[in-house]
Amino acid sequence: MSDKFYFYHGTHIENMPFVLRDGVINTSLKMKDKYRIKKDWGGLDYVYGNILFNEPERDFADDTFQFGFVINTNIANCQTIIFNSYWAQTPIMDELSSNKLLNEIYKKIKKKKPIEIDFDDKLSWNFSIYLSPTDTQKIKKLKMKIIKIHIQKSKYGKLSSHEILFTKPINIKMHVTFIISLSFATSAMNNIQNKAAILIQKLMKKKYQDIKYIGYDHASTHNALFDIFTQ
Repeated sequence: MSDKFYFYHGTHIENMPFVLRDGVINTSLKMKDKYRIKKDWGGLDYVYGNILFNEPERDFADDTFQFGFVINTNIANCQTIIFNSYWAQTPIMDELSSNKLLNEIYKKIKKKKPIEIDFDDKLSWNFSIYLSPTDTQKIKKLKMKIIKIHIQKSKYGKLSSHEILFTKPINIKMHVTFIISLSFATSAMNNIQNKAAILIQKLMKKKYQDIKYIGYDHASTHNALFDIFTQ
């Protein structure tokens, strides 16, 4: 696993045209949700996502939304980003507690065997890491080490092993590097999804020529993660 990484926000195709039209990935609480897609995913005042490291041996398509935005790391200079060690929808720890216990979390996580989530042991795996624009390089490096070790040791899928909470909306033109789709070519999409797919491609050509688009059939043997990290 290399040190290079991206952030990722997955969504559903039905809502993607609205996001592209507005130019902003809004927090779940404020997101337009015409087709009630987000009802099962929480609706708090965060943009939910993940962090992606370059792991060629793991297939991005195995445990991801079929549609999403790959977000560059520059966003960490613009807002505080919260890493949760499991999907909790809200921070597991407050920022003061997390920063105070950072070295202890690092020592424990290095010693642990592959992850078995223990909801009673807050210092084993159930923790939050706050990536702040004001972090020193030393602190930033330590925080990223903890995150990387956690994901490496997780027995769960790449995207189900953790959660990222963006604390502010994300400007697409400023912070999105790739837009990814794993199933534009499938015939399984319903009428609304097919219409959404057409709108997405039109919006991409009209507004987002500088953002790279990665799209292919979900059944393809191609690994999206390979494409992301080799372009």
